[in-house]
Amino acid sequence: MNARLNRRYREAPWYKYTDGAGLVAIDLGKRKVGVAVFDELGVLRAAQTVYTQRNTQEWDPWITADAVQDTVTEYLVALGLTMPFDWVCEWPELREKDRRNHHNITALQQVGIYIERSQPWKERYRPSEWKRQVAKDLHHQRLKDALEDGEVEIWAALGHDARDAVGIGLFAMGRVDAIGRSL
Repeated sequence: MNARLNRRYREAPWYKYTDGAGLVAIDLGKRKVGVAVFDELGVLRAAQTVYTQRNTQEWDPWITADAVQDTVTEYLVALGLTMPFDWVCEWPELREKDRRNHHNITALQQVGIYIERSQPWKERYRPSEWKRQVAKDLHHQRLKDALEDGEVEIWAALGHDARDAVGIGLFAMGRVDAIGRSL
């Protein structure tokens, strides 16, 4: 099996836990980024979509990256979470067949690179690795079904970017498989 397929079909969790660490999962975006914070027991503690640079023509990836880091820091302080955190994200891939979208994907990667300068990614997942081609509504329902009661309360208030961040975190921890089914 080639390296790409081998990576695609390996079992979750893919990343190696850091003992006593929580997890921050990010769904990268240009002007809106999904963020989910899990404690050291793997319990979803907070999630939201971070909106940046909404009413401007100019766009700066540093501003988006800083907004994400500030939001995570605010959550950690507010929740009293002092343990170290591993960071994982969805890493968009450039596809040779889809050149018209390269400018959008490159922008998302820039945000990820700027975040990585202060918070190294423990793992980066391509969309095809953590959610495959499952319809968004079905995938989100499966993710919701994998949550505990207290986590569902957080989920109910989330938009799709934050829900994707939760899904990335659940996948990273091995709570769901590559199509969102509970393990």
